[in-house]
Amino acid sequence: NQFFTKYSADGAQIWDLFYTGANGSMQSNLSYDPATGKTYSAIGYDNGSIHASIFVIPVDPVDGSTVNRTVIAPANLGSSATMVAITPTKLLVGFDYTWSNSASGSKLFALNKSDLTVAWSFQAEGKINQQIAVDKAGNAYFSTQSGHLYSVNPTGQENWHISVGANSTISPILVENGVIWGYGSRIVRVTGN
Repeated sequence: NQFFTKYSADGAQIWDLFYTGANGSMQSNLSYDPATGKTYSAIGYDNGSIHASIFVIPVDPVDGSTVNRTVIAPANLGSSATMVAITPTKLLVGFDYTWSNSASGSKLFALNKSDLTVAWSFQAEGKINQQIAVDKAGNAYFSTQSGHLYSVNPTGQENWHISVGANSTISPILVENGVIWGYGSRIVRVTGN
């Protein structure tokens, strides 16, 4: 968990990139941005302290080089990270900090893609599930393991919030005019923005 590796379609290794300062922690699944050719990943735990961070893998990295990380939030945020959702101007990523207090919940961060500064953050109840869906208008949809489904607009304001009182590890997916989400033994469709 201290490196990223790229392989060709026939299984030959193309490059290895190393990172430091995250011993014992796993980065989130990679997210590729076809508009820029960059690849993103996030990590919450950092070698004994908690720092919500993001990695940016360049288009043509040098084999064996070190990947830099950008700290998004200071200590007490980020024991785990979601995948990075990509829009034309923003990167959206959630960090869990229920490790210190199960009622603390998580935060969804929107980063400016140009310089990785925080545009806004949104407090959620419970640990955010792995994937964040974003529609063409820039509204974000995500769920938490404590049974909440959120819609947040492009400026970080809540559009709506549903609480079902049942645990869920399922992330919502976008469909025409709404989202589909699952919790308990149910699959539901929610309409609206």
